[in-house]
Amino acid sequence: PLKYAYQNQLIKNDCFTGFNFLSDNPKKKQILTLEQAEKLFNTPWLNPTAKLANQLSMLTGLRIGEILALTPKDLGVNKIYVQHSFAVKDGLKCPKNGETRIVPAPSKLLEQLRKQGQTNPYGQGENGFLFWSTTNPNKPFDNKTWGKQLRLQLKSLGMENVESISFH
Repeated sequence: PLKYAYQNQLIKNDCFTGFNFLSDNPKKKQILTLEQAEKLFNTPWLNPTAKLANQLSMLTGLRIGEILALTPKDLGVNKIYVQHSFAVKDGLKCPKNGETRIVPAPSKLLEQLRKQGQTNPYGQGENGFLFWSTTNPNKPFDNKTWGKQLRLQLKSLGMENVESISFH
């Protein structure tokens, strides 16, 4: 917007000359085929919570911070109410687009999420995180494990170039 404003003489300062921009050619992310995803989620995982988080991301498109922020009260009938996101530095905040949204979700997935929420040991009921921290009742799980578990699972299935596949 500032570049537009300068080019259209709405502001006097050229804030852009001399800036080095990030890479023009970012590494392309690999996306699983439907067959690969089916094989991936039809095999047992060492970490069932990582499997559930990865399934949730794949089936709904939720961002990792939105998944971390989920509580039982966010689960509806065949839908998820995305009301918050969680970031390590910021804590609980509004979602990236700034607005609550409703995301359709399969009932089987919602059932698994409810079961996951029932394992929360902190007794916070509807306000407890579905993916809870083992050290702090006011924070969700440390999600770094989810991507690592995804890549480990893909390697165990014989897939190559798994480093180009991310949780996101």
